[in-house]
Amino acid sequence: MADRTASEKERGKKDRAKNDRADAESLLLDESSCITFVELQRASGLSETEITELVEIGVFEQSTRDNVNWVFSSRCISQARTALRLRNDFELNTEGVALALTYLERIRELEGRLHELECQLLK
Repeated sequence: MADRTASEKERGKKDRAKNDRADAESLLLDESSCITFVELQRASGLSETEITELVEIGVFEQSTRDNVNWVFSSRCISQARTALRLRNDFELNTEGVALALTYLERIRELEGRLHELECQLLK
């Protein structure tokens, strides 16, 4: 009984910590917040080279055009994490990841537009 209770308490602590991280991330990931190149690299798991290539391809847009200190919208974190999953799950090169990210973004935009049109029809 004591082992089970301790195990349940530990699981509860882990779940709360996971929820706290998710809450913190959701606060961070908005259009107005900015992150540095290093913060994007740490938060996403992508290499410096991969991020640089995705910037050059145009997937990640810099908030500033200063070549010394790149600053990005914090929204890039979710894009970068998706890029990492695409690379790992499908063994895509950077160009393949960029293409997949572009299509995923376009799908999200179209789904949003479709939802707006459906709401207008219901009025």
